[in-house]
Amino acid sequence: AKPEYATAKIAVWWDMKCCPIPEGYDARLVRPSIEAAFNELGYSGPVSITGYGDQRQTPCHILRGLSSTGVAVAQIKPESTCSLMYSNMLEWRDHNPPPATMMLISDEWQDVFSWDLARLQQHTKYNLFLSYSTKSNIGSALEPCGKWTWTKLLATKRELVQDQKCCSRELSAMFYCKSCSYQGQSVEGFRKHLSSRKHAVREVTNRIHPELDYLTRTWAKNYPAKPEYATAQITVWWDMMYCPIPEGYDVRQVRPSIEAAFKKLGYSGPVSITAYGDHNKTPDHILRELSSTGVEVIFNRMFGDLSEWIDSNPPPATIMLISDAVEEMFSDALARVLQETKYNLFLAYSYRPYKMSVLLTSAEWLWESLLLAETRRHVLGKCSERGESTKMFSCTVCLCDCKSLEDLRTHLSSEDHAVLERHYPEVIRMKYRCIKLCQKTEVLANLPERKRMRKAYRTDLFGKRKRVLALAASTVSENFIELQVNMSKPMEEDTTQGKTEEEEFNTGPLSVLMMSVKNNTQVLINCRNNRKLLGRVRAFDRHCNMVLENVREMWTEVPKTGKGKKKALPVNRDRFISKMFLRGDSVIIVLRNPK
Repeated sequence: AKPEYATAKIAVWWDMKCCPIPEGYDARLVRPSIEAAFNELGYSGPVSITGYGDQRQTPCHILRGLSSTGVAVAQIKPESTCSLMYSNMLEWRDHNPPPATMMLISDEWQDVFSWDLARLQQHTKYNLFLSYSTKSNIGSALEPCGKWTWTKLLATKRELVQDQKCCSRELSAMFYCKSCSYQGQSVEGFRKHLSSRKHAVREVTNRIHPELDYLTRTWAKNYPAKPEYATAQITVWWDMMYCPIPEGYDVRQVRPSIEAAFKKLGYSGPVSITAYGDHNKTPDHILRELSSTGVEVIFNRMFGDLSEWIDSNPPPATIMLISDAVEEMFSDALARVLQETKYNLFLAYSYRPYKMSVLLTSAEWLWESLLLAETRRHVLGKCSERGESTKMFSCTVCLCDCKSLEDLRTHLSSEDHAVLERHYPEVIRMKYRCIKLCQKTEVLANLPERKRMRKAYRTDLFGKRKRVLALAASTVSENFIELQVNMSKPMEEDTTQGKTEEEEFNTGPLSVLMMSVKNNTQVLINCRNNRKLLGRVRAFDRHCNMVLENVREMWTEVPKTGKGKKKALPVNRDRFISKMFLRGDSVIIVLRNPK
């Protein structure tokens, strides 16, 4: 725990339906176990715990055990549990500014709470902890300070907390019913209220809406600069492939237009602009005019230099991204960064996104409207003097800098650049996989070789995982060596081999996947389990087995209703998966994104 959070308040919201008390477990140990887990991390502040659920199904001895240790119990219908927890969470945040600590115990943290909590964490920094009964999915935008599985959390130093009298920290907890505004101190009175006719009527008439009303959806954009960001540096990453310069536009007005938009909001710090793209297709006069105004031109896709810039430029600072691929490429990763470090974020895009991003921005613009706004008022003057750009042409694929446009053109037409550009994505992926697999095999190799462990290796899934991991590591290393050998071959052999492979996939149905890999475009895949996948194809074979990245899985669910009740309306669901392998026998049809 950081010093400012060590003695701050800790509030816990607990979904008792998703994470019930295990059978035979003493309910009086719930609070001591949670407090012991926090104490191990250095947190000693007062802890308040509230359990939500249909308490008519909770045994009385559990309610008494929870109440005796100061755990509050709330009665709510199961379908409205998340909505009530979220509204209470927002109310608590309004009355308890940071430093403070929040903890959410629920299996719905990723599907229901993750989006808005990630945006709230980017705005106001709280310490956030999570606990869940099932294994968490990968690819969430929410960045917690710690995670526990529910059973492991309850078993935390169980032998040390059985005799603790944790109820001395909190006043006697209350039983309350949100629908009826009932509050009580005894289990008997609470049970009597839940079985009364008055409660049944109020629960129907004062029904809590099950859907969450996300707070951040109504937040405005383009608000004035905060004092700490007004004079801080501003760095702009511009993807020229997705957001090119409009036809007939004076390229020398790009920097003045961007700076004028910043000045309207009260930002006056130094601005550095970097333009990324395949500059083989960019006219020479555009590159010269960009360089004359202090815009650095780099041959490569953007997003590669962001992590290095963050390491060397702590906040307060402002980051601006100009691209249509921010949401698809790394919005979740950047959202996690913004939750840990308080940077200011601007976005610009050529068309409005179809849904609100998880990134919390201070300003957003349409690219053409940003360039064309008040163009006549701009005076070029000496705007390049304020920039921090190196005014050089660079190629991050080959890690070289060129002092003039002619040098850049000569380098891009060279044979060495062509070889590195063709193998650059494969080399990066192979190196990354080798490092990760070597780390995993090293951890597995250092495990104690006991008799029981050797038996588990032969029979259990752990052994299978270890053998598969070792096989995968050897396969990747062989592929990496083969890739290096191919790179050292003459150009003629490499091109002839590439031509034969291209001829096999350039015709027929597989050409859709081939073009997706080449152009890095999206495809929509309809699967046999009635789910649809929208993502990018990184690799495939003739059996339609695919390696996908930045996948959005979409499906429809029909909530279950009781007997005799009206059938519920279908609900659209989706989730993000950063990387996945898709078997070809589960594919029905593949459609190319027309964009």
